[in-house]
Amino acid sequence: KIKGDYRLSIECTQKAISIYVKTVGENHPNTSDAYDNLGNCYRIIANYKLALFYHQKALAIRTAVFGNIHSSIATSYNHMSIVYAGLNDCMQEIAYQQKSLDMRLEIFGEMHYNTAINYNNLGTSYGNQGNYQLAVSYHQKALDILLQNTNKHSAIIAKNYNNLAKNNCHLNNYEQAFTYYQLALQSV
Repeated sequence: KIKGDYRLSIECTQKAISIYVKTVGENHPNTSDAYDNLGNCYRIIANYKLALFYHQKALAIRTAVFGNIHSSIATSYNHMSIVYAGLNDCMQEIAYQQKSLDMRLEIFGEMHYNTAINYNNLGTSYGNQGNYQLAVSYHQKALDILLQNTNKHSAIIAKNYNNLAKNNCHLNNYEQAFTYYQLALQSV
C-alpha cells in the first residue's frame, strides 16, 4: 500500500509549476525540477503515461537550459528508465538507464557515487529482464565503487550486497548468495 497523500502532492506541485512559470518562466531549472517531481508523483501512483509526459517535459527544458550534457539530464533519463520499468518496456528501460550512465561517466567519471548508482540501476534492469549474469556484473561494479566512496556500513552498500545475493540465487550460486546476504546484514 502506498503511504502518503499523492493527490495533495500533485496539487501542490502543480501550484508550484504555475508559480515558477509566472515568476521565472517555463525554461528555468526550477520549473523543470517541478515537472520532474510531478512525474515522480505520477510514477509512484502508477500513472505511467502522465509520469513519462512530465519527465519528458522536464528533459526538454533541461536540454534547452543546460545543453546536451548535464547531471540533471542524466537524472531525467534515470527517471524515464524507471517509468519504462513500470510499463514493462525492458528495452526502453535499459536504453534510458544506459544513456544516464554514459552521461554520468562523462560528467563524473568512473569512480563517482552517482555513477555507481547508475551501475546498480542497470544491474536491477538486467536482473528484471532475467539476464542475471550481466546483473551481477553491474551490481559488482557498483559495489566496488561504493566501497571506495562511502561508509561500508550504509544502506546503499547493504542494498548492493542484497542485489548481488538475489541475482546469484537466480544463477544457482547459493553459497555466494549466502555470503552476500551475510555481508548485507553486516552492512547496516
